[in-house]
Amino acid sequence: VKNHAPWNFNVAHNTLGQMLQTLFIAIAVLVAQPLRCYKHPNGKSSMTSFPEVLCWETSNHTWIVICGVIIGITFVLPFIAGSILAVIRAPTVKDPAGHYQRWRFLLYRFRPDVWWWGIIFLIRQLFLAFSTCVPADSPHWQVCYVSILTAVYLIFVCCKWPWKNGILNMMDVASMLLLNGIISSSTAFVETLPSESDVNSFVFFHLTLLGSFLFFVLAIAGSILFWMNKTGIRGEYGSEMRPRMREEVAQAWLNFVQISANIDASLMSGIFLTFNEFDLDHIVRAMGSFQSLDNAFGKKLAARLNTVSHSSHSIDNITLKVREAASESTATNVGVPHIVLI
Repeated sequence: VKNHAPWNFNVAHNTLGQMLQTLFIAIAVLVAQPLRCYKHPNGKSSMTSFPEVLCWETSNHTWIVICGVIIGITFVLPFIAGSILAVIRAPTVKDPAGHYQRWRFLLYRFRPDVWWWGIIFLIRQLFLAFSTCVPADSPHWQVCYVSILTAVYLIFVCCKWPWKNGILNMMDVASMLLLNGIISSSTAFVETLPSESDVNSFVFFHLTLLGSFLFFVLAIAGSILFWMNKTGIRGEYGSEMRPRMREEVAQAWLNFVQISANIDASLMSGIFLTFNEFDLDHIVRAMGSFQSLDNAFGKKLAARLNTVSHSSHSIDNITLKVREAASESTATNVGVPHIVLI
């Protein structure tokens, strides 16, 4: 009999977690199933899945509710709570290798600075599972619920760009846009609202939503005007970093460069092979910002740095010092790497 190696707990845990994550939304729908009720003209309501079962009045519905609660308590809530705890502990856990292997399905696909995105993904799935309960006999409100949910998620995806690969980020954005488009197109098959009060509530909700959006746009426009008045028309719009924080960043960058200079070339190449596409792109952009200080390094980003100065040093003085440092590096055969900027 051929001897097989025993199961590795971390690998088995990750495999099981991946399977449960895949089935999560399907199981969460079972929890929401007892809440999917539509009203009858006589005031009673029945389950959408089982019209013969009256909601909140029959023993059959009571047992279905109990089953839903059991599933929620034994799987949905523990899975979410365990995932949140694992993500919170990830940066400070004593055994990072084992922890990362156990919870790889939550952490691996996302960039290191957005390691917690797996929780956002789970919460999105949970909210989508309950979309048919808002309420079950009003498809107009369900369309609004799903549209707002996908729009909010889409905004956060565009802000954080959490996936390691750019294609995966674009696929996530495209899938949310497609879902939003399908939901919006489905309104052509939806019946009109049953009563005038429902119509008034629906119109009031959309006017409130539109007013909130216009207020947000006006607030952004006002902040831009305020910033232009503060920094000038060529100033950089956004949250201003204090000079002390900039000095700390500069010192941290200098320490990083000094440490990197002592790393063997082959080891540095191995380190860069482990980086994802998004992080490599940002490293190239950061190097490009320094290269633009000297015409010998490239001219494409020079205008960007000349628009605003955050320190007492002029751009010309900084450029002169960079050229001197580049000359010293060349004289000592260290060499200055050149990145081709696109």
